Amino acid sequence: MKNSQLLIIVFSLIGLFSCQTRPDFSEQIQQLDTTYEAVENAEQEFLTINFAATSALIKKISDDIEFIEQNYVGEMDRAIAQQISDYLTAKKMVKKFGSRYKKINLELSRTKKQISMLKTALGSNATHDKDGNEFTEEYVNKILGQELKVADQLTEQMVLLAEQDKKAHKRFEEYRDRIDVILSSIPVKVD
Repeated sequence: MKNSQLLIIVFSLIGLFSCQTRPDFSEQIQQLDTTYEAVENAEQEFLTINFAATSALIKKISDDIEFIEQNYVGEMDRAIAQQISDYLTAKKMVKKFGSRYKKINLELSRTKKQISMLKTALGSNATHDKDGNEFTEEYVNKILGQELKVADQLTEQMVLLAEQDKKAHKRFEEYRDRIDVILSSIPVKVD
């Protein structure tokens, strides 16, 4: 009888200590909501970029500069050289445009998915992630910190590329007519 009472007490204590309450992740869920909204807002800026138009702008500038380099003979007037240099800055504003655009696009879908999955897991009272890691407060804060950092960097990159894209198009339009005049005044070399 003493043994059975002792076993009941031991199992009761084990049960009591193993039934710890799950941490409250409502603050982390709110951070994920806020971050997701910030990513979506930056995505709207990013979506203003017309990939085809910017790619065409870059190609046009490259072609124009190549034409000038191949056909201009003699010393170039300083004012003309400055206009060409200013025109070229439109291309420099969107340096590595294609690769940056594609990288952001890939990271955007991944980041939104990660934030959504983490929010769903925390909101549904999941106790472990897909890899079997327990959702302790320390672990959740660690992965939350990683996702927030990635999302912040992505948000900055999207906004920056959208701003650079707008500036590049503005610069291109500002110098387009002047460059056309310069190009039309250069005789084409005949080899």
